[in-house]
This record gives sequence, C-alpha cells and structure tokens, in this order.
Amino acid sequence: MTGYVVDRTCHVGLVDGYGYAFVPGSSHGVIIFDKGTACLLQQMMAGDFVKWDAGRLERLLEVGILRSSNVGPIKLQYAPKSKLRSFGVWLHMTNRCNLDCPYCYICKDGARMTQGVAAQFVDKMEESVDVHQLKLLAIRFAGGEPSLLRTECR
Repeated sequence: MTGYVVDRTCHVGLVDGYGYAFVPGSSHGVIIFDKGTACLLQQMMAGDFVKWDAGRLERLLEVGILRSSNVGPIKLQYAPKSKLRSFGVWLHMTNRCNLDCPYCYICKDGARMTQGVAAQFVDKMEESVDVHQLKLLAIRFAGGEPSLLRTECR
C-alpha cells in the first residue's frame, strides 16, 4: 500500500479475538480493535498488504498507528527515570505453529522475527535498562509456538 506506513514503534497483538496496538509516546494508549483490523495491520507491517479497507485504515490513521509516508515519526516521550524500576515485554518470535488449536487467534502465516530485528530488540532493551536504571527486565517469548525457534530464543 502506498501513501501510508505503520509507525515503526508500533506493538501489535491479538487477545481473546480482539486486536490491540500501542505506539509508545502516543496519547491514545493501547487501542483495541477487531481481528480483521489486527490482521490488516499485521499484513501492512510485513509488507504484504493485499486488501484496501477505507474504514479500518481511517481509524488506524485517527489513532496514530498509521501515518502518511510523507510525515516523520512521532517524538517519543519517556517516563521519568525515577518512576521506572522494572519492565516486562512480550517478544513475538513467530506465527508458525505445529498445532491447530480451534481457539487460537494467531494468523498462522509462517512469519517470523529476523535475526536483525532480534538483535535490535536486545540492543534497545539493554539501552532501556541503562537509561532508566531498571532493576528487573522480564522477557516472555510468544508467537504461534516460539519453541519452534529455540536457537533464536537463546
């Protein structure tokens, strides 16, 4: 899709059949939406956008998850260092799974985190621990089935 990009700091996921997205520094907080919008957003983030949906795209623009490709990224606002002591993060490793559970909400398209993205994540987490003088960092591996990527999880 031309003309729009997903904010590079956007975090996306699915819980109980609903999608959510969060852009750090945005005044909108965590945005909850339907599974169709979540799949559209995941496709756009993967560069696989296939279907135009004006209503969903307009809502994603309104809440700052999408932006015009002609506009720069939003400026991040950090919490005061004195307030942060710990940080927890879910690292979505892959959409692959060796099961076919009827209740699963993951789009099992085989997508996976690249080594480059994983390295950037580690660098950013190390930077955040240093900048905010964190005492605890909890990383939870998620995905379709993250144990399919045991080597990458190490």
